[in-house]
Amino acid sequence: MSEKTKKTADLKKYMQEYRQKNKVKCPCGGSFNQHTAEKHGNSVKHQKYLAKEKAKLNINEEEIIAWLKTRFEETSTANENSKTKRTDKNTPIFKMLFKAADEKTYDWMLEHRLELVKKVYATPSSQQTALSTLKIVLDHVKPLTDELKQTIYKEGVALSKQYKETTTLKEDGMSYEELKKYESSEDPILAMFAHLYAADVPALRLSEWVNTSIGKNSKYNQLILSTGKYTARITKTNAPEYTFKLPDRLIKWLRKIKANGPLFGAMSSEQVSQHVVKVLGKDNGSRYWRKKYVSDVVSKMSGAERTEVAKQMGHSVQTQVEVYQKDKPIKKSSNKV
Repeated sequence: MSEKTKKTADLKKYMQEYRQKNKVKCPCGGSFNQHTAEKHGNSVKHQKYLAKEKAKLNINEEEIIAWLKTRFEETSTANENSKTKRTDKNTPIFKMLFKAADEKTYDWMLEHRLELVKKVYATPSSQQTALSTLKIVLDHVKPLTDELKQTIYKEGVALSKQYKETTTLKEDGMSYEELKKYESSEDPILAMFAHLYAADVPALRLSEWVNTSIGKNSKYNQLILSTGKYTARITKTNAPEYTFKLPDRLIKWLRKIKANGPLFGAMSSEQVSQHVVKVLGKDNGSRYWRKKYVSDVVSKMSGAERTEVAKQMGHSVQTQVEVYQKDKPIKKSSNKV
């Protein structure tokens, strides 16, 4: 082999090794380097891959609706014994958002998410709920990054704060002293409500108290009077089963009246709420007392205590501060639980 031929062979070998070493694998199954990137990008194989990926990111309304319904049925199974009828809110919300979207694609709906929810819904609370639904759908179509999830979460918090300006505690709402008077009421529903929303009891959602039964059971939220231990199973957030001790004062009263079975009998949370607000007033429903408990009682607790109470109430400390804690007077309140 001549010297020239040897040099040519060596150069060829070097170039082959260099190209191999700097080769980039493409999701389409092919590969390329800096010299062949443009050629690869225009290849039939790569173009077919791009078309397929683009098709994936087109939101298929029928498929999403079917998935949302299946998701709802699966999450409802955990609370199948609940007296509070759960409704599938995500499906109708998605239908409204999809109909209003200028483009039915993942990228467009992600980029214009706030514009879209505000186009469909007028109030911040409804916009926050719609944003949550949209996040669920988009994350299903293509997993969102942690950074993007946090951004959407903060957007939801901002909407929540707007809602809070008109729905937090009224300055002239009932006091705990006024509520205490109803603890001795001859009306068993009012007496029970007054004891459960006293300042020394974690203010659970009304639906969770309604789904509480005294004595051992495997279906409902369980309260054992001999130990004072409460086990939460049926909750709005479908949180893992959690057991904690309720205040002695409440337990002693329940023993005194020989309470047994469901706390509110066969009544649903809607029936209990309607019954209570007829007497206490529409601005003094369970949501008012839940907010008041966080603002007046929990806000004075230590960090560790706040974390524990937040777990008992079925939310995070962050939600506790941003949604429930009172910062300013409110113009309007809600009794939704």
